[in-house]
Amino acid sequence: MSILIGLNNISKNMFTDKKTLLFNSLLVCFVFIIFLLLIGQLFGCEWASGNGWRTKLPVTVVSLNGNATVTHFTTDRPLLSSDVLERGEIITTSDEGYVLLTLSNHATLALAERTQITLDRIFNNEITITVHKGRVIASLKDNTTSVCLLTNLTKTILQQGSLTLVNYDFLETISVVPFSEGMMAEVSTLDQKPFSLTSPINIHETEPREISEITFNTSSDFYNWYALQ
Repeated sequence: MSILIGLNNISKNMFTDKKTLLFNSLLVCFVFIIFLLLIGQLFGCEWASGNGWRTKLPVTVVSLNGNATVTHFTTDRPLLSSDVLERGEIITTSDEGYVLLTLSNHATLALAERTQITLDRIFNNEITITVHKGRVIASLKDNTTSVCLLTNLTKTILQQGSLTLVNYDFLETISVVPFSEGMMAEVSTLDQKPFSLTSPINIHETEPREISEITFNTSSDFYNWYALQ
């Protein structure tokens, strides 16, 4: 009888050991998969829900008229014509300052006077810029990427050509205007699905939210300056 009891205990222990081994093996596999996904996302691998391999694009000053300021974290400094800007930096133009930036070989961005932007994401497959206030012109040099312009509650994605965007922050209103033939862009707001931009529009971003077609004059000094660049 004691022999049978001993054999029974041995078989139970072996079964318990097998369950423990199986559990530990599954745990190791789970941890390895999580680690692999984290590494994949870190390097932008699409199989890990990443955005694909991304390389930072250089942002350089092509033309500077007047004065502008760069804010890096909490430090302000004058913008120079030889500057290479970094992701996360804030550019603010003076009352008479115009700036033309180039985003590698993919796009350009022109800033009018009293304009402020943040270089949010500047990668080969993702260019996102927040326009806090003022007037910009975004232009694509090729169709390998797009430019996303963010305001308070609106996202404008330029897919081809050029457009100009004006953020009247004190009115909580923006204007989005095609600026070239064959321009392609999508606009979306907090409660509006993406739609194609085909004509100049105003968007009032706060209640009462509304979108209306407008006529837009591009004969100001800023647009004349841009045409000469």
